[in-house]
Amino acid sequence: TFRYIFLEQVQGFFPFYLFFLNFFGAFVFSKPSLSIFSLFFQQTLFTPGELSGTYLKKLDRYQRLFEIIALRSHESCLLLCSREKPKEIDQWEGGTSPIRTLELKGSKEVAIALFQEKQLNDETHWSTAIDYWQGHPLQLQEISILIRDVFGGDISQFSEYATHFVGNNLKEKIEQHLERLSGFERDVILAFDGENDSLPIGKLMTKSGLIPAEFFNVVQSLQRRFCLETQQKERIKHFSLPSLLQNHLKVNSLE
Repeated sequence: TFRYIFLEQVQGFFPFYLFFLNFFGAFVFSKPSLSIFSLFFQQTLFTPGELSGTYLKKLDRYQRLFEIIALRSHESCLLLCSREKPKEIDQWEGGTSPIRTLELKGSKEVAIALFQEKQLNDETHWSTAIDYWQGHPLQLQEISILIRDVFGGDISQFSEYATHFVGNNLKEKIEQHLERLSGFERDVILAFDGENDSLPIGKLMTKSGLIPAEFFNVVQSLQRRFCLETQQKERIKHFSLPSLLQNHLKVNSLE
């Protein structure tokens, strides 16, 4: 049980860094009392238009903060909630390390509850819609409202239009995420244009037009942004876009 819980939303200069080191740092590392620190929207620490994990000027002190928490012995916890994974986490997690990454997925139970709340009919089509949208609660919330208002609650009528719809709220969030990409990352994303299946690593590199040294760094960066999914086919690594991103790019250009 944690005795102290501290929450911080990153928006401006480095208040949490100073707050932690100047006041609570010595307390946490010298006392047995357990504390949990939660840092939200941590991706705002990074520079838009650069590969993921490139800290903004004057905010690179957060990197030192994460290093202190990760490498020193203590009984407290730092919870980072972000759309971008700090690149140093890759070095620290795994094996017996206490550093862990949890990628949040959609919930089928939550999706079913949303459909029930909106009184959608034809439950035989529910699973297909949930799987297609990967249980994403925001998208399914917007879809369920659309189906109720436009299709009278009949999800089967909506099915043929599913690939042409991205809710406005979700579209805005996806576009905000895409705006943070570097030019090379956009090249890799655009390589999936017109593709309906995953791409082997060699073909993806060729279509992106990047040389190997650039390509591998970019792929790692996109993975830290959770913009690429991987699977193994005949011992060859294949890459694909998450279905929400793939569907967004079908109806919206990546400028």
